[in-house]
Amino acid sequence: MVKGSTVHPIRRDDERGIFAVHRSVYTDPEIQAREQERIFDRCWLYAAHVSELKAPGDFIARKIANRRIFLVRGKDGAVRAFFNACTHKGAMICRENKGSAKLFSCPYHAWTFDTSGTLMGVPDSESFGPNFEREEFNLNPVPRCDISHGFIFVSFASDGESLPEHLGPAAECLSLLEDNGSEGMQVADGSFKYSIAANWKLLLENSNDAYHVPATHRRYLDYLKEQGGGWANPGEGPRTTVTPLGKGHCVFRLHDQTSKMTGNWGGSMPESLRPGMEARRAALEARHGKERADLMCDTFAILQIFPNLLILESVSTIIRQFFPNGVGSLDVNSWALMPSDLDEDDRAYALRSVAAFWGPGGFGSADDVDILESCQMAFTNREAEWSLVSRGMLADRPPRFDDDLAAREFWKRWGEIVAPEPDSKSNLVPFAARGA
Repeated sequence: MVKGSTVHPIRRDDERGIFAVHRSVYTDPEIQAREQERIFDRCWLYAAHVSELKAPGDFIARKIANRRIFLVRGKDGAVRAFFNACTHKGAMICRENKGSAKLFSCPYHAWTFDTSGTLMGVPDSESFGPNFEREEFNLNPVPRCDISHGFIFVSFASDGESLPEHLGPAAECLSLLEDNGSEGMQVADGSFKYSIAANWKLLLENSNDAYHVPATHRRYLDYLKEQGGGWANPGEGPRTTVTPLGKGHCVFRLHDQTSKMTGNWGGSMPESLRPGMEARRAALEARHGKERADLMCDTFAILQIFPNLLILESVSTIIRQFFPNGVGSLDVNSWALMPSDLDEDDRAYALRSVAAFWGPGGFGSADDVDILESCQMAFTNREAEWSLVSRGMLADRPPRFDDDLAAREFWKRWGEIVAPEPDSKSNLVPFAARGA
């Protein structure tokens, strides 16, 4: 419920085509605390890609939902996740973001653990007395860790739905990504890390909102025109499909026979790269058939996986994840994902395209940061209570990628978890022109 009120934070009237969200969901610390408890403490959360842990001993340290963890590939080849805290005094075991090690030695008192989390060495262990049981001080594992098509997820809840149950049809979208590389997919070295002075859910909505592109990204569209490209309105340009996948997940695709061949996210593709791109497409068609190759090569896609993972496909693919850092701030992490068999020139072009639009100083992200921070500042106007998320609800046409369908799918799942209704009709309150 909205703080200090009996009004549900989501107003929904499917018959009238109304779906609105109360702006307290972006500003209320109590709602954020409930999100932490019911979403981030329990849901499956993306942690890393298997390509970042190629060999036994490879490790990655990450901050996930306000917890410090690290993932490591063991001698047996299994990927495990541990809390990044020594079981002795709690110091962080992994002080580097990534690396490779056979043993992990705590920098505080030199307690040592192997890649399976087993405590191997305790200096002067006799001083702890005869009742010291070493096996009781193995590293604390993250309760659950599982992998779907190369994407590693963790959950801080020991029970609940399995990862396949959580992903449902979204797993097939990850499978489609996995098949792009004849030798697998590879996360490129480096990442984009930045913060936004806005609530985390605003970035989720924005990432699936093509309606804002002509206004917010005007300078980018002008740049495309200079490069001989352009942006077509969804009703006039390439075919689009928007598909709800259940449980807050959604995927939309922009179908364009030349989209990935022209590379229009960062300007026209150099002619020298075109033969290699065409050869790669032919190889994909030979391996997976024309229909699947068309989806891989001739569409842009955005895959939304609840609660905070977005896979943004263009010339290359961006893995974007973000977490709340206070009610009015969020931290963003993004990585480039591409076929591991790309040659040096193709890889360099893909990375330039990624930076040109998705980087913190790129055409897209810089504009989005500015507008989302503007929204958060304006939320101090408590008299303006509701944000409208109803575009396309009653449209007499298939869903388009500039509709609010993906955002509505997120908010429906959010409502089920964070603000469940005792009565499905309880939020169909009058929707007045003022204050609604």
